[in-house]
Amino acid sequence: MKVKLLSYNILNGFCGDTPLFVVDKRRLRAGIKILHQAKADVVGLQEAFIYPLAEQTTSYASFFKSLYIDRYIPQTYFRFAPLTLSHFKQTFRDLSTDKCKCLETTLLIRKKKLIIWNIHTGHDISDESRVQLIEALFKKSKPDIIMGDFNGTSQVDPYDREKLCTAFSRFMKEGASDKVRDLLKGALATKLLDAGYQDSFLVSKKPWHYTIPTNMRSKNKDSGVRIDFIFLRKRLKVVDAGIIMSKETEVASDHYPVYAIIEI
Repeated sequence: MKVKLLSYNILNGFCGDTPLFVVDKRRLRAGIKILHQAKADVVGLQEAFIYPLAEQTTSYASFFKSLYIDRYIPQTYFRFAPLTLSHFKQTFRDLSTDKCKCLETTLLIRKKKLIIWNIHTGHDISDESRVQLIEALFKKSKPDIIMGDFNGTSQVDPYDREKLCTAFSRFMKEGASDKVRDLLKGALATKLLDAGYQDSFLVSKKPWHYTIPTNMRSKNKDSGVRIDFIFLRKRLKVVDAGIIMSKETEVASDHYPVYAIIEI
């Protein structure tokens, strides 16, 4: 049986930065189309910005009408709350901390249990700190799948440090060099590889591409980095994986959604 996973940071739940809690209807329409066309069995959203989205649409059932709606909304971290949706029945456990939002979902697929972490680590912490946060979470459980916005890269990916520093300096008055240096450590991705996980995108052997920025954030792609991942236990077979790029993904969020199709 093939199962399609989708991970997507939807930037404030399709809301603007100013004022907060107001849905950008153009982004929302694009997001609806993206998710419906993707036809994923399991969707992990980051920055779900739960409450305004729920209030300004008829219901989650209509918004994600192609999916089985069984959701758990973390109450404490609602602005950047992860949200996991699926065709399959789910049970949830919120493992979130202030610097690492993590929603654990357990699915039962053909009598087989599948544990998924939908995570979003802080952008304002070091890559070493992200590793420490994951190590602390590993003491609670060892999931089959870890997907989300890592806010860090992979050491396996090709980057031009000087080019990135120049690009980051365009929107960071100070600290661009330090930011790029930390970003390129790729410590969290390395930690997961060493722990026996596989990077689904690398397994697909597709040409490298960034997951941020989309045109919504910047049409200059010199700052492009891959920070959105779907990692899986090696016992799970990756049939396909990739980054979804379309006219809708250019306007719905500053991140592109990533997907993986696995064999259960």
